[in-house]
Amino acid sequence: MHGGSARLTVDRQLYGRSLLVRVAGVQVARMARAGLTNPWVALALPGADPEVIVAQVQLSEFLVKTLVFVDGRNLDDGVRVEDWRARAPAALDGFELAFNNGYFGWKGAVFLGVCGSVPFLAVSSQTRNPAWLVGAMGAFLVCSGWVLAVALLIRWLKTKRSWPEALRRLIVPAAMFGLPGLLIVALQALTERH
Repeated sequence: MHGGSARLTVDRQLYGRSLLVRVAGVQVARMARAGLTNPWVALALPGADPEVIVAQVQLSEFLVKTLVFVDGRNLDDGVRVEDWRARAPAALDGFELAFNNGYFGWKGAVFLGVCGSVPFLAVSSQTRNPAWLVGAMGAFLVCSGWVLAVALLIRWLKTKRSWPEALRRLIVPAAMFGLPGLLIVALQALTERH
């Protein structure tokens, strides 16, 4: 690969987390695939003149881009390697990866709110009592508010990277199940006194 041109291909292996780099159909290197925990992976091809760097960047959860740099410039847009590296997203740690789904956000809040209000709506349709509709609205607000509160807690815990990952993972279920449990016990204690 001195001077001249050759066809460069990067093939994903069916199994495993690596990529095969081929020049003119001959494998010249193997490199790790980018992921959310390692969003930038770069490999300088051995013996290439001028210098050729193959990089893979994970731009989002479902968007991975393979880049080829020759003499430090991207062949697609001419941007330097350093600039592309600076644009790569930050690596996620295990806690962020575990809570990187849409369940703890507005979609999960709406879903759980609807699930919480369905029994009230079912009884309301049978009894024609408007008080059950108020109960349905209250159940929706309580259930969705609980999920949004947990989502805010998770967002806050994502900023605490200096805390041990196991501690951050333990705080979430403790807040999800422990606080409502304490609330139920407190309500039972209050109703037994009166």
